[in-house]
Parts: sequence; structure tokens; C-alpha cells
Amino acid sequence: MYFQKRESKKDKKGYVWVVKFYYKDELGIKRRFSKSGFTSKVEAEKYGIKMQNELEKNHGKKAPSNLTFEDVFNEYMEVEGKYKYSHSTEMYYLNSYKNHVKKNIGQLKITDLHYLSIQKYFNSLDQLGKATNKNIKKVFCVTFKYAQKVGYIDENPMPMIEIRGIDKKTEYEIVTIDQIERLVDSLLEEKQGRKVTFSSYSMCVFLYLGYYLGTRKSETLALTKDDVDFQNNFVYISKRLEYHGLKRSEFHSTDRMKTKGSKSKIPLCLPLKEILLQWFQYNPYDLICCMEDGDFLSPYNVDCVLSKHSKKLGFKFRSHMLRHSFVSNLIHSGVDVKTTAELARHSDVRTTLQVYTQVSEADKVEAIQNTFNIKNGTLGPEKDPNLQKRYMS
Repeated sequence: MYFQKRESKKDKKGYVWVVKFYYKDELGIKRRFSKSGFTSKVEAEKYGIKMQNELEKNHGKKAPSNLTFEDVFNEYMEVEGKYKYSHSTEMYYLNSYKNHVKKNIGQLKITDLHYLSIQKYFNSLDQLGKATNKNIKKVFCVTFKYAQKVGYIDENPMPMIEIRGIDKKTEYEIVTIDQIERLVDSLLEEKQGRKVTFSSYSMCVFLYLGYYLGTRKSETLALTKDDVDFQNNFVYISKRLEYHGLKRSEFHSTDRMKTKGSKSKIPLCLPLKEILLQWFQYNPYDLICCMEDGDFLSPYNVDCVLSKHSKKLGFKFRSHMLRHSFVSNLIHSGVDVKTTAELARHSDVRTTLQVYTQVSEADKVEAIQNTFNIKNGTLGPEKDPNLQKRYMS
């Protein structure tokens, strides 16, 4: 057991003591225990001895009565989370916890947290966006569900918790095929005698893939030539690029998709087939969208380059707009919602309905005109000249 004296962040003139020691958990894995906030070394030592005895008695596990929310959350991520989630989703949970939970609720005992204290906490977040609070609630839900599963608590309070916040309506913007073509022309424009780079061609193909397949950015950048079946006209979506929180040299392809329904095959349309057939003759590598050396394109660089070109052309572009456009095009072509959801690989049809089928003012006007502006209808001024007078009297 050892101790550290640290300057207190709350009191610039004061200090706090930290107690640390190593122990083995119930599986024999070496762990480190650390706890800060003690006003004296004696207090820190007393607590450290108590915890050492408790861990020894319980074969490396804390007594449920002493487990904090943070302890249970970390245990959940260690036991289930890291096997259940992709790296990017795992980072999403860890960052949500670190940014919004760790400094307050995170340090409270799990057995002391009930409906009232949790609801008051979420009420205090009412100035944040509602979407942000939904994400924070996900951290609470998985933690309490796990705590109940392993017997740390008897009841899970989260089903009763309501979240509040500023309801910011998200506009799901789309990009037209004309704008895609303009972006492609801009990427392939030769300037001051410089030739177009291989990566620029790759980014053009990236645009067409996203537009015609509705793939997410990470899915597009992980596609390989063997994912394309030219004979049966299908593209198989089964992997994605893992890059969140990783260095450029650590990027890798993974088969852990966003949802179970993300793995699927999408029919290959003729325009995209012609583009890919031509590109495959030029591109010698297995990756469809790649650098000059065959390595992964950086998602950050793709975003930066395409955003720069679109601004120059006078419109806004983000990679995910390709997916929005794919779904929007299907809906406006008369494709039913169930089929659209299957093609978009949504796990829930409600996602398709709620997120992607926004109705524009032009859509509303067209709907009314097509429905009620009937020139040869049975009711109208030409059929009943007294109609207006009758209803205006």
C-alpha cells in the first residue's frame, strides 16, 4: 500500500491524500485499487486497510454496499461491454461516462441511487440537448441492468426515469446526383499542371458507393473487391473500418458492425456497376477506396477534402448525407417503408420513419394540390356556383 499527496482541485490552498494498492480479483487477475479525497494520511491508511480486508474476504470483489456507480460501470464494460460493442461504440460509452457522469453520480454508491436522486440528476441536465441526455441515459441503463443481473441491487430504477432537455430538431440534409458529379469534377480537375492523385480517384468512387448503396462512411472505406458480385449484381456489406480513437497506423477492418442488421447485401445498380468495372481495371489493390499504396483512406482526410471542395462549389457536404440521400431517394421513388428499411439495414422500421422521412414544405403543397385541386370533381364552383356563398353565409 502506498500514498500520494495531491493538490486539491476544489481548494487551491489545500491537499488531499490518495491511497493505492494492488490486489488479485476473483479470476486471479492483478488489479489496482485507488481512492482519493482523504484529508489526512491516517484517514487514507484506515480506509485502505479496510478495503484490503474486504477484497481479501470476498476473493477480490468489493462488497455490493461499497460499490460506486463507477465501479459497476467499469465492471460492466470489462465483463460485457468490450465483447458486446465495437471499438467505436465502446469509446462512445466511455466518453459519455467521463464527460457527464464521472464527477458526480459516478462517485456515489450504487445501492444509494434510487429513482428520486437519479431523476433529480436528469432534471438538472435540462439545459443540454435532449439527444445528449438520451445518450447519458444509455450509460445509466446498461449499468443498472448489469447491477441487477449480478445481484448488487434488487430493483432497476431506470424504466421510471424521464429525460428532459432542449429538443433540437435535426435537419437530415441530402445531396443530389448533380452535386455528386460537381464534386467529382472538382476532385479530378488538374491544376497548374499537377496530375490527379490516386486518392482523389478513390474519393470519387467513395462518393458513388455511398450514394448508390447507402453505406456508412466506415463501411464504404472497408469494402474490398470480393464484396462485389458482378455476376449476380450484389454488393455484400459485412465489415467496417475501425478508426475512432486510433492512430493512422492502427486503422483496421472489423466484422463487428453497428447493429445485427448492418450485415446484408445490396443490389448493384447499373450506374455503379459501370463505375466499379472501370475502377477495378485501374485500381490494383483489394481495397476499393484506398491510398496510392493500397492502405486505408483516412476518414478524417476524406471529410476534410470533400468539405473543402463542396464549399468551393457553394454547397455543404458531409459524408453521412450520402446515406440520407439513399433513403430519401427510395422513399420519393415510391418504395415502401419496409423495403426501404431493409435496404438501409435499419434494425427498426421506426428509424426509417422518424429520421429519414421528413416532409418539406414543397411536399406538403404538392400533397394538397394533388389531393384537393380536382378540376373535374363533383364539387366545385363550376358544378355549384352557390357553393362559396353557401359556406360563407
